[in-house]
This record gives sequence, C-alpha cells and structure tokens, in this order.
Amino acid sequence: MTTAATSLTLRALFSRTATRLSLDQPLGVTAGLSHAAKALAAVSASRVTRGVTLLVVPTDKDVEQMTADARFFYGAYEGASESGIERAVLPRVLTLSQVGQVLRNTEGKAMPAECFGGEESNCAIVSCCQLKSVLAEAVDAFYSVLDRYTLADITRNKSALTSILHFHRPALA
Repeated sequence: MTTAATSLTLRALFSRTATRLSLDQPLGVTAGLSHAAKALAAVSASRVTRGVTLLVVPTDKDVEQMTADARFFYGAYEGASESGIERAVLPRVLTLSQVGQVLRNTEGKAMPAECFGGEESNCAIVSCCQLKSVLAEAVDAFYSVLDRYTLADITRNKSALTSILHFHRPALA
C-alpha cells in the first residue's frame, strides 16, 4: 500500500511540476533545460499529444542518459512494468542524425501510392502497373538526398528558426 501511495504522490508531483512549467505542452526546442527536465518535458508532452514524441540529442552518451531519464519519468507517470517502459521509450541512435533517417524513424515506410501498403490494393491496374517501380526509385532518391544532410546542417540558423516558430523555453516561476 505504501508503494502505491508513493507512486501516486510522485505521479501527482511530476504532473503538477510539468503543468506549472508548461512542460506538458509540445515544445519545439528544449535548449537550456537539464537532461532530466528535457526527459520530463518529452514524457509530459507525449501524454497530451498523439503519435510519436521525438527527442533529439547530440551524442550517444546523451542518448543513454535521456533514455534512462525518460524511462524513469514514463514509469512514474504510467506505473508501467519494466518491459512496458522499455517498449514505450525506445532509444534510436542515428548516424550523424541524418535527416532521412530521422524521417524514416518517425514517419515509417514511405507510401507514395496505395500499392506500397502491406494490405491488398484496391487499385484497378495493380496487376500490370509499371508506376510502382518508378515511385520506389523516386522514394529512394528522395531519401538519398535527405541522407546527405544532418540535423545540424538544417538547424544552423537556430535563432531565426526559434523566433519564426515561436519556440521558447518556459519561464521558471
């Protein structure tokens, strides 16, 4: 009974803290926050948004630390088992954080047409279509270009991006 009460108290504390600091809102940039605060922000935001929450960190060491912190906060919030936590918080080490790899990991398999899906196609010309191989080649070319660039390449103008996208660090009250 003590563990359950402690868990509920900890969950409430994290939830209040995240709300007070506006960490429970999707943040574009968490620069300036500690690893633990970034992990709390990511887990808190993931609870109020649909889909995948992606947190990009600069080094493999940061991936390990962020994964450990995010798993701690996720477990505290959700009361999940160790295996549930490991399935929910997945570290992804990206080689030089290639833009193409980030898109593949967050968006899944590219599907430029219905016939690229895993299910049976309703397309009338699927049995004789020559377009699928052309589209597959185009998708490969698309990712080939994106793989030539890293996240660092496309975010060198951080201050301009931050002001245009209105990303800001929550004020600590």
